[in-house]
Amino acid sequence: MEIRDSGKKSAEQVHPARLSNSSFRIVHLILFVSAGCGAPGEPQPPQPPVPAAITDLSAQQSGDGVALIFTPPRNSLSGQNLGEPPAVEILRGSRQADGSPDEKSFRLVYTIPGALLETYEQDGRVRFLDPISPEEIRAHLGEILVYRIRTRVSKKRASLDSNTVTVPIFSVPERISQIEARAHLRWRACSIHFRLSHLPRRTRSGKCGRGTKGPFESALEKAAGFAGVFCDKSFS
Repeated sequence: MEIRDSGKKSAEQVHPARLSNSSFRIVHLILFVSAGCGAPGEPQPPQPPVPAAITDLSAQQSGDGVALIFTPPRNSLSGQNLGEPPAVEILRGSRQADGSPDEKSFRLVYTIPGALLETYEQDGRVRFLDPISPEEIRAHLGEILVYRIRTRVSKKRASLDSNTVTVPIFSVPERISQIEARAHLRWRACSIHFRLSHLPRRTRSGKCGRGTKGPFESALEKAAGFAGVFCDKSFS
């Protein structure tokens, strides 16, 4: 009886170990299957391209405004074609006391929609006039404005800022309101002198004589008299 009891006890001692080992294998298998055969993640939409940064921005004052000239980007940072003209954002700021751009002063002053970009483009470059009111020019007379631009084809992400340009602001002369023009004409009167001569003619009697004036001579004398032409006449 003791032997059977010990055998039973050893069987009872081995069985839990086998059960726990089997349970571990089953749990491990379930985790493996769950990891390998789970549902795939949601499909992600394609990321919009980011335009390459503009590097040739230039600016100069033009009347009551600043003319900005640059080449719009055609490709993205990765070199792919953008497919459509990007929108252009114009940033205006000021300088610090040491002459460096004040990063906190930059603000968006105008946005050129991509659909309208071609209207400002000529020979592959865009020329846009940023208008500045006369009051603002007087308030910032002698100061230097700082410009940067950036582009985007999506609201999610814009390109890097362009190169920085500075423009000194000067006063603009008042517009001319009245224009007068006068013309003075001077000329010198000319005189025409001509001589009329009657050649000797044969008369009806066959003799040579002075004869009478023909119709041509008479008409010429008359016309010259009306025109105020001095005639030096001599008849023979």
